[in-house]
Amino acid sequence: WRSAASAQRRRRSTATRAASSASTPTTGS
Repeated sequence: WRSAASAQRRRRSTATRAASSASTPTTGS
């Protein structure tokens, strides 16, 4: 269950990061 929990946490952080980058316009574009 440990690996599953870590995988879920990683996926969650990745999703949050993606959302942040998506909402925030990239500089230079």
